[in-house]
Amino acid sequence: MTSRSLLGILALVVLGLLLWELRWVMLALFGAVVLAVALDVPITMLRRRLPLNRPLALALGGVLVAAGLLALVLPDASSSEPPPATGKASSTRRPGTGA
Repeated sequence: MTSRSLLGILALVVLGLLLWELRWVMLALFGAVVLAVALDVPITMLRRRLPLNRPLALALGGVLVAAGLLALVLPDASSSEPPPATGKASSTRRPGTGA
């Protein structure tokens, strides 16, 4: 084994360890690329309908996506009904209590 091949193997091992240590950064970068690709089509459609430059269309698209996610996540505030009970204790009746 020559010193050149040993140096190459050592460089590959160090690169592998570096990538392993930076795996969360790599995951965040991958997520950012996926998000950018996913937002490209709606932003292009928005720019076709409205005369907006790309940064303004991205800002408007981000606000629309955030509003849509909040509408899905937050409960309906206009409902006056209490939320449904969770757990099995509320659906069982105890003998002798009249309930």
